[in-house]
Amino acid sequence: MTRLVLEPRQLAPVLRLVTLLASVSAAAVGRAADWPAYRHDQGRSGVTSERLAVDRIGPAWVHRAAAAPSPAWAGAAKWDAYHSKKDLTPMRDYDLAYQPIVVDGRLFYASSADDGVHCLDAVTGERRWTFSADGPVRIAPTWVDGRLYFGSDDGYAYCVDATTGRLVWRFSPTAGRRMVLNNGRLISTWPVRTGVVVSGETAYFAASLLPWKESYLCAVDAGSGKPESAGRYVRLINAEEGRTFEAAMATDGKRLLTPQGRLWLLAYDLADGRRNEEIPVAGAGSFVMLAADGIQAGGGGARSAGVPVVDPRGGSKIVTHAEALSMVIDGGTSIVQTAAAVEAVDRASSKRLWKTDCGPVFSVIMAGDIVLAGCRDAVLALSRATGETLWRAEVDGDAHALAVAGKALFVGTHTGSLHCFREGAAAAPAAEEPVVEPRTLPEARLAAGPLVRFTAADAAEVRWTTPAACRTVIEYRPAAAVPGAAAGRIRTIQEDTAATEHEATLTGLRRGRDYEYRIVCDVDGGATATPWYVCENLFNFEVDAVRPDPRPDSSPTARRLATAVDHVLAQADTGSGICLVYGLENGRLAEAIAAAGRMRVVC
Repeated sequence: MTRLVLEPRQLAPVLRLVTLLASVSAAAVGRAADWPAYRHDQGRSGVTSERLAVDRIGPAWVHRAAAAPSPAWAGAAKWDAYHSKKDLTPMRDYDLAYQPIVVDGRLFYASSADDGVHCLDAVTGERRWTFSADGPVRIAPTWVDGRLYFGSDDGYAYCVDATTGRLVWRFSPTAGRRMVLNNGRLISTWPVRTGVVVSGETAYFAASLLPWKESYLCAVDAGSGKPESAGRYVRLINAEEGRTFEAAMATDGKRLLTPQGRLWLLAYDLADGRRNEEIPVAGAGSFVMLAADGIQAGGGGARSAGVPVVDPRGGSKIVTHAEALSMVIDGGTSIVQTAAAVEAVDRASSKRLWKTDCGPVFSVIMAGDIVLAGCRDAVLALSRATGETLWRAEVDGDAHALAVAGKALFVGTHTGSLHCFREGAAAAPAAEEPVVEPRTLPEARLAAGPLVRFTAADAAEVRWTTPAACRTVIEYRPAAAVPGAAAGRIRTIQEDTAATEHEATLTGLRRGRDYEYRIVCDVDGGATATPWYVCENLFNFEVDAVRPDPRPDSSPTARRLATAVDHVLAQADTGSGICLVYGLENGRLAEAIAAAGRMRVVC
């Protein structure tokens, strides 16, 4: 169960405030039925009054982006050696899926893979337009008065027309400064990874990355993008302060909460961009939420999950949901997302009202009297009153992104898929495959190995040596998503002949997931098995193959390109790695290099 840490002197404020929490919108961003910002509004409440008829909704369309998200960070560290701590909580998990926003029948999402902001028809899923920045766009755009505001790793904040995708303005506090190579991409040393929030006629964002370099907190005219006139500024934050702003900021129109990953959340006054040290911070991490009455929630420890809830007026923390990853608030009830469950907690008594085990859980929002939970390969609708599962549908991947608008549910997953469910044929219940537990066998000892080498975006080659010639079987499965949970279905690869040198290729591996494998040896009719090893697919940097052009081209230009590609690939022993292409004219050389090998091409 979620543990609650209650400060006794703060119990009275909790009781007084129990009915006051409400979702916040710091600017006129869309109608009640829309979803115009990340987690619905600029307070990041995750709550909408829109109601879903879950007994009548079914799959309407699926949009599969050209490439899966390319997160800024690979995930939580495997362990904290200094504190001997494993199973760490991710502190920078804000861009694992494409987060949709939906306004006026249009769906918008930002891409960290193709550097674009895309507009789809929310009813049909058909593409309307695409705007291309010069770097990954990691935070969902914010819709205000017919315009979209967002930031990019190229160091700029952007404003584009929501109807046409036409650029209105862009602004960078560090224009013309140096770029750095990051995850195979050239980005600004001061990327805008906070998104952009808008209050009144001013847009706010931060440009930051390295804590040993300066950062910038910016307030610009929402119409022109210029940091001019009263209330607009470019605030230089010296390197000595050690700031690293990233993940979606939250605002209530007076203050700005800025996450910093493993460092503490900070609060700034919107009016002048100065640090408000009187407002207590609420922990570390990427999650933050602000309520209209001043309550804030977000973050936790750098080595454990948890969401503290803070009343700035009382001067300290009032309650901590010690296992939580995120939450939403509805009146006197807190809906808490943990790694493996969704729970409802009465805010006045701190009593758990219900708990639904549905892990792993990656996201939670509320629409009317329905709680929606994004899980592994599925999305669930739960009763707000009882936690009963009212509806379930399959999706392709881990459902990190949820939005409700226009009587429809939109789900984004880590594979780059966007699913739409709306009124129509009810989705059929998904059949669950039984998990077969592996045999318990005596331990096998190998002469060498196993050694793992990734050979494709979805494959890994495993090699090992046995002391004597024998036939072996390699068993592999998805690792448990959360500690204590069951692992996935086992797949096997069996050898036909006995040997001492062995090789097998694990296929069907999915981005962002770890896999377990073991080797079963058949010696003299008796079976022995190695321990389970972990294949850490987070470190698979192979790129997806580029589909070749089916039309043959024997022109002189094509022959020159082929010669150039052969020369480039000859410089890399494996045909993989990072290739920088300078002086790009039409992209044909970059495309040819990508198609011929496994290069990550940077233009």
